[in-house]
Amino acid sequence: MGETPDVTCLREVFEETGYHVNILAFLGHTQYDYIRTDGKNGNKRVEYYLLELADDAAPTPAREAHETFENVWLDPQDALRLLTRDVDKVILQKALAMREVHAGL
Repeated sequence: MGETPDVTCLREVFEETGYHVNILAFLGHTQYDYIRTDGKNGNKRVEYYLLELADDAAPTPAREAHETFENVWLDPQDALRLLTRDVDKVILQKALAMREVHAGL
């Protein structure tokens, strides 16, 4: 789409969750290979950001018909327990540490 990663983040969060958010900090990225649904190899880069809610508006996700996942709010310890990829656990731990820094501002 020609968007910068931060603009893509804001758009995707809104589309997938219905929440308007602000970016507080960049947390890092991961990159991995995967097999696409057409059987070809793909490569994906995922950028992670620390976000805050921009307003109290009720969320209205704009998902595509095939998307059936559920958004849930979790306690950080529950989220760490449920994450399956170590890299995601590291990013969450970094976000929690940075959240403490931002909360002190």
